[in-house]
Amino acid sequence: MTETPGRRDVRFKRGLRAMAQHQNFEYRIGDEVSFAAGHGMQYGEVVRIITPGPDGAIEIQWEDGRRETKKTRDRAIHLVRRASGISEVDERRGQRRRSTDDEIAEVRRGDIRRRHG
Repeated sequence: MTETPGRRDVRFKRGLRAMAQHQNFEYRIGDEVSFAAGHGMQYGEVVRIITPGPDGAIEIQWEDGRRETKKTRDRAIHLVRRASGISEVDERRGQRRRSTDDEIAEVRRGDIRRRHG
């Protein structure tokens, strides 16, 4: 007997796929990172890449001077700022254009004005 997946199952699988795609970028030396620990947030800088790639490891020097090795796929690590100054959000958006175009917005405003008087 084969069952078709219910709506809940499909949503759950979509959520897993989104979680799996969470971190698909490489860390570089000089990147500022944050780490969500049980006792609070820690901030540091990547000082060495031990093994490159999505299954690699990086060495982080925390604000208090400690050095610690973390796996790059650890979901508690987040990129705060690249060494070049780009934030994680800007990097995720990449080279995308603005979602609205000024000319399109101007035409919409004109249509609204004509309809409403």
